[in-house]
Amino acid sequence: SIALLKMARASAYVSGRSYVIPEDIHDVFFAVTLHRVKLSSKAKAAGRDLEEVLRLILRDVPVPKLSTENYSQQ
Repeated sequence: SIALLKMARASAYVSGRSYVIPEDIHDVFFAVTLHRVKLSSKAKAAGRDLEEVLRLILRDVPVPKLSTENYSQQ
């Protein structure tokens, strides 16, 4: 998670921003995780592919929503 955060920050910087957006995470997710994650023997036996599993994780984890109610009270 630390490497993912650092790479997302770098992606944001290269894009001219001082803040990270969800697309920065998506842009670097595979580069950061592919060589760090290994499939279990159970997943391999089920015919799963590492990229497929990571794609499902990326798809199924919801993007946090910014609540405007915190800012409207200030």
